[in-house]
Amino acid sequence: IAALKQSDYSTAFEMNSEANKKRLVSVDKFKAIVSGWTSFKLLTLPNTSCEYCDGGIGGDSASVNVHARAEGSEDVLHFVFDLRRTSADHEKWDTDGVRIEC
Repeated sequence: IAALKQSDYSTAFEMNSEANKKRLVSVDKFKAIVSGWTSFKLLTLPNTSCEYCDGGIGGDSASVNVHARAEGSEDVLHFVFDLRRTSADHEKWDTDGVRIEC
């Protein structure tokens, strides 16, 4: 989210798992998706506040709940970032997908 708020789509794209990068195709396609969808675009705005909550860890997968609110708004969007451990030392986590909860 920090990379998105700085419009650093290359870094944000590289933080995705290989499977997710394959689905997203390229940095340009990723940028088009994130900046083109109103919900995801919220994560790119510098004044969006985000609250992070552990959604649970199970082996090499985990989820992080993100509650995002635009500055001056009462509306909160709930995102779930699905993560996967991808390094041999099990220290690196990559985004495997992002869902919006209703």
